[in-house]
Amino acid sequence: MPFRTRRANAILILALSSTAVLAQPSASPSSPASSHMVLDVVVTPKSGPPVADLQQKDFTIFDNKTSLPVTSFTAVNGAQVPLEVVVVLDTVNASPENLAIERAEVDKFFKANGGHLAYPTFLAIFQGDAIAMGESPTRNGNLLSAALAQVNLGSGVQLKDTGASNDADRAHRSLVAAQRLVVKEAAIPGRKIVLWISPGWPLVSSPSYNYDDKQTQMLFRQAVVMTTQMRRANVTFYTINPSGADQDVHQFDYEVYLKGAAKPIQAVPADTSLQVLSIQSGGMVLTGSNDLAGELQQCLADFTSYYELSFDPPADDHPNDLHTLQVKVAEPGLTARTRTIYYSQP
Repeated sequence: MPFRTRRANAILILALSSTAVLAQPSASPSSPASSHMVLDVVVTPKSGPPVADLQQKDFTIFDNKTSLPVTSFTAVNGAQVPLEVVVVLDTVNASPENLAIERAEVDKFFKANGGHLAYPTFLAIFQGDAIAMGESPTRNGNLLSAALAQVNLGSGVQLKDTGASNDADRAHRSLVAAQRLVVKEAAIPGRKIVLWISPGWPLVSSPSYNYDDKQTQMLFRQAVVMTTQMRRANVTFYTINPSGADQDVHQFDYEVYLKGAAKPIQAVPADTSLQVLSIQSGGMVLTGSNDLAGELQQCLADFTSYYELSFDPPADDHPNDLHTLQVKVAEPGLTARTRTIYYSQP
């Protein structure tokens, strides 16, 4: 095995150990899940805003391809419910060109509509090993714009070495920072929307890494914990890629990992990459556009009208069984987007 790959594995082992320790309290068996599960569902046509005025009879929930009855139904207007937005500028995984675009486009987003934001919003900076953000959200976009002007975003120095060990280190720091953010947001009622502006985290999942049984056990444990934490905290991630039309041919490599790992032997670091977490939590991965401000607005359009559906999950004798979720709408031409997986916690 090449030296750089061995060193990357060593970094990843330390990363998995520390992240697993961080995760365990929030996934303790002493905090049982409720008997029913709630899904936030956005329904969209091929183009245009989310669809309102649907009824419970229009929806069918599938758990592991088996249809289950909808036990409760609410049509939601996002302006009338507790909803918080966190805009994350990623300096760890960005190039200097990315950072310049991030700053300009986020500033444009904050200043739109005279600086009146639709929802209480945080400005968050992912830099070094942590995410820095204010103590309370605000609807005053001009205030956030002024705060952004005072931030030194750096120069993307983390990307000077793009070798395997650097990728593993950035993937680890990104995941730990995201998990700490989810844990923090879990204490706040209502929905939490994380708009993470980033080219994405390194997938670190090439066959050359040769993960052993102990490593795959930790990787699987991390996927279970992160997925469960996001669901219980009611956090949805969105990935907004600042690279625009200049993105490389590997920008969709994450799609291979969207199904999730059903058992430890299948687990790889990409199972908890930013793009995968975004899709699995019911969010989106937006890529290929130079209009980041417009894409941020597109993400928030999801919450002008959506639906809360609940169902009773099937009984499981074993913890951490992977379940796939799908919501179908009876009306042709409409697509329902929601969480795509969960792990049983009996």
